[in-house]
Amino acid sequence: MSVRTTQRRGFTLMVMLLLAIALSAVALVYTRHEARVLHMEQESLSRKRDALNTEYHRLQLEQSAYGAYHEIEARAPRDLGLRAPSPEEIYLIGDQGGYSFTGLELNTTAPVVQNGLPVDATERQE
Repeated sequence: MSVRTTQRRGFTLMVMLLLAIALSAVALVYTRHEARVLHMEQESLSRKRDALNTEYHRLQLEQSAYGAYHEIEARAPRDLGLRAPSPEEIYLIGDQGGYSFTGLELNTTAPVVQNGLPVDATERQE
């Protein structure tokens, strides 16, 4: 083998090694970029998961609260013999001057309670 052939082989080997190093560097940059993109996507999905878990737990609490209310409403008349008062049985006690709210209307003819006893609005003590 001549010196020229040896130099050419050495040069070819060096070019191949430099090309391999360059390709390796490009592959490294690409994989790191992909890893960063995937990490950002994972973080975004984790935040969404946490928000959905929070909403799910809030909805479970809300459902249990409504369930408890309906359970009480169902058991009160059955087990305790309780019932909702009629509008005529509802009295507003205080400094409202005999006003009583029945349903959505304002009832000014409702009895006023003073000292624990119903009295007429004209006999009321000031």
